Parts: sequence; C-alpha cells; structure tokens
Amino acid sequence: MQPAVFHLPPELEAALRTPRYSIAVKGAPGTGKSTLAMEILSFFGGGSSLYVSSRVSLEQIYRDFPWLKDEITEKSIIDMTNAGKTEKRSEFLFFDKPRFLSYLLSRVKELKRPRIVIFDSIEALRSILDMKSQELTLEHSLMSLIQETDANAVFVLESKAEHKIEYMVDGVIRLEYRLIDGRRTRRLIIEKLRGVEIQQSTYPFTLKDSRLSCPSRITLKILDFKEKHKVINDENRHDYQGRPAYSTGNKSFDEFIGGGYPKGALVLFELSKDAPPEMITHVCGATVENFLMQDRPVVEIPAPVSTPQKEKNMYRIMVHPEKLKNAVILWPEKESDETVVYVTGGAEEWAETAISEIERMKNTTGKPALLVFSCDTIVSALGREGASEFVTIISRYIKDGDDLLILVSVENSEFLSNIRKMADIYIKVMCDSGMPLLYGVAPWTPVYMFTIDVSKPHPEIVLLPIL
Repeated sequence: MQPAVFHLPPELEAALRTPRYSIAVKGAPGTGKSTLAMEILSFFGGGSSLYVSSRVSLEQIYRDFPWLKDEITEKSIIDMTNAGKTEKRSEFLFFDKPRFLSYLLSRVKELKRPRIVIFDSIEALRSILDMKSQELTLEHSLMSLIQETDANAVFVLESKAEHKIEYMVDGVIRLEYRLIDGRRTRRLIIEKLRGVEIQQSTYPFTLKDSRLSCPSRITLKILDFKEKHKVINDENRHDYQGRPAYSTGNKSFDEFIGGGYPKGALVLFELSKDAPPEMITHVCGATVENFLMQDRPVVEIPAPVSTPQKEKNMYRIMVHPEKLKNAVILWPEKESDETVVYVTGGAEEWAETAISEIERMKNTTGKPALLVFSCDTIVSALGREGASEFVTIISRYIKDGDDLLILVSVENSEFLSNIRKMADIYIKVMCDSGMPLLYGVAPWTPVYMFTIDVSKPHPEIVLLPIL
C-alpha cells in the first residue's frame, strides 16, 4: 500500500480529469511507462477504463502488477497479444483496423464517464494490425474515436525518441532514470500539458511494489504541531548490526539506516549546496525530540543560518517545555540566555568547553548525551584545520562512551575528507528539481525520496526508496 503522501503528480491528475484529454508517455525501456499506465488505469477505476495491451498478455500483467487484480477486472483489459491466434480469445482472430476500431468503439461506449483508453504500446498495436507502413492513419483514427466517445486517451510509446503523435496529443510525459554514485534515480518530466498550470515540471518517483509513486509537494517549515513527539523507546535496543542503538526518532528513518544510530557513533550528514536546510532540521529534530523526551541531554552548535533563539523556539514546538532544561546550545557569540554557552579560543578551548558542558549535563541527568554540531559554524569560527582538530577531539571523546555525535555540513571536500572516513553513519542529502532526496554512503542504501506527512497531529518524516 502506498503512503498517502505519495501519488501521481497533481498536474497529471488535473489533465486526466479534463474530458477528451490525450497524453503520450515516452521513455527508454525499463523507465516505468507501463507502471504509469497501470496507475492511470487505477486512477479511473475498472468501470471507466480500458487498457489495450499489445505487448504483454493479460496473465503477465497480473503477474507484474499483482495489486491491480483487486482494482481492475479482466473486462477492463483487451489482450491483443493473441490477435490472429486460434487457441483463445476468438474475438481477436485476424484483426484488421476496421474490425478493431468497431470493436473498440463498442467497448468504449460501455464505459462509465469519465472514461479513458490506454494503448500500450501504439507501435506494437500498429504491428499487430499490420499498419507499419501506413503513417499515422491508426493514430488519427484513434484520436477521432476518443473525441467521438468523450473519452480520454493515453498512448504509450516504446522509446524516448520523438514520435509524430506528440504533435497530436494534449500532453507529453517523459520518464527517465539516471545514476547518482551508482544509485538509480527516476524522474517524471512533464514536457507539455495543454491547458494545465504546471507548478512543477519534474518529479522523482519510485517503482516500489510495482507502483509508480511521486512525493507530494510540501512545505518543510517547522509547523505548530498539534501533538508533541511520541517517544520511540530505545533503552535496550540492539538494532544496528547487532550493536546497541538509539532510535532516530522516526520509524521510517530507523529503517532507512538499518535500525537506528549505534551508541558511541559519529553520524555525518553532508548536504549539497541546493539541499533545503529545513530538511535536515526535520531529520535531526526527530532525534533531538526523542532524546529530550527521554530526559537525555542535548548539546547543539546551530548552523550559521540559525540562532540560539530560533533553535529554542523550535524545541518548544517539538517537546514539552519542562524537557528544555536538558538542552544547551554552544555559540561563538555571547548571549544573555543562560542555556547558551559562549565558546571562544582555538580548537582545544572549544573542545574543553564542549566536553565540560556534556559532562555537566550527563552528571545532572545520569544519561548519555546527543551532540548535534554544525560543521559550517565550527569552520567559520575555527577555520578548516581548527574545525578538523575540534571534531577529532570530540569524536574520540564520544567513542569512549555511549554518547551520539551528529555532524551536519554543506559539501566541503577538503574539510570533510577525514571526517567521512571517521563516520560510522554517512548520509548524503540533495535536491532534484526542488524535491529533497537522500542516500546512505555508510551503510549503503539506494536513493530515497523524502517528504513530510502533515496529516498527522505531529508531522512525520516519510521515506520511500527509488527502485
């Protein structure tokens, strides 16, 4: 079952709701064209849709898309793969264009409105009807038929090459995949949708569980949650490769990294320059919430784009006010707030101040601490060499105990080269056409789509792998 925050792009849904709308779907083999066709079939429902399959048999369709059988009956599928054969489906024997169009017309008229016909693929259909040399006569006839019956139509093309039908239809959707660090990503690209406002022309998508799913467009702002964070208890957790581990504070993210953050670990989030900072706020915020709600201390060095006051305000939204006593912020500028500790000097002085605060908080609570440090703030204050020295000292300190260190950094190859090697968990965060993505370098993961389920009283991160 698809999470509610994943579905077809709203622009495509708007086009499909427009009467007599025609769309061509193109892309290289394996990009998901038939899967998109099945999603559109499901979008209309069995009584309103007709799928003309000229490449794959009915039996193969249900094998490839087992979920479809619960939504679409055999009556909605015209299996053209047996046309001209004598062993079954006699209504398709010796099909030619006139007989096919007559049969199709009668079937379309039986459909409830709004209605749609999907041709997968138009090239294979031309071959079955022995019309390879008759340029666009079939396409013109099909377009006339859908206009006559007030139906919508989807024409699946077998390649990404330009096809003349693209000039006849109202919309063109192109599917493609590419590799990022050896990991597959998929994109749905809206080349045109006549009469539809296109707010976003490119969407990442996945084919997980034989479904085509795109993430919802979301706001990544921290909202005023209706409920506070619900604790994911991890006192006796041994989920990360058999090691004792802390929950990330989000079940979807726990699964993404293989069970949680191992105790005594260094976790590195490396953000591309176009990655939205609010995304990492949600990710790290879930862990901060889970620590604070279990009365564990949190020590933070915020990013340069933030301030101690902004971080405190965020905490107040996320957790109960009485839990804030266990949160302290280190900052290179003096603040009047007693929970903000001024750090100054070089790397050793910074480390001494940080460790002193960590020890103080641990002695007060009797529990291990979470450290969330912005590398960009540290580099800005100490320079690359000083920042590297500071991180090395803190990393050695936490590895001797059960604390957890999360480092967040914008791409910086020179500074991060050693930290990448030290990291127990190393995650890259990026943006693709405005949509946030992430993947694990250590442990290795595929690319995941990232969104927020804002329908929950306490909005939750939802991740879905791009497969």
